[in-house]
Amino acid sequence: MTDRLINFIIKFTEYKLTVKVMKNLVIALAMMTGLTFYGNALDNRPVKNSVKSEKSARTLKKQQVSKANLPKDARQYIKENFPANGFVYAVKQGTNSEGTIYEVGIAMEDKLSILEFDAKGETLSERMTDK
Repeated sequence: MTDRLINFIIKFTEYKLTVKVMKNLVIALAMMTGLTFYGNALDNRPVKNSVKSEKSARTLKKQQVSKANLPKDARQYIKENFPANGFVYAVKQGTNSEGTIYEVGIAMEDKLSILEFDAKGETLSERMTDK
């Protein structure tokens, strides 16, 4: 690496550049090398305990289920609060530290309501998205 740098400097001395210009070129080259190394180091670092990795690990274990296979309390909650013809999908997510989670999608007008229930049928979360 240092041989290359020396050859680079010698080549530019043939053009009769001033010391100040050569010094700025060397500094710029060193900065580019440092930024390249720093960027590569950031790309190769391991991701630990990030929300993204937890969600992707959780979504890998999804299994489609019918509405009848949902917990009784979850079916009752859906029946009381949402239109009967709005049911879109139900997914059973793999077990984790919290247990089995059911995700249910229900269409209402131009929105999609996504509900999450635990194995007992208790509501964990509810959010609305565009279709």
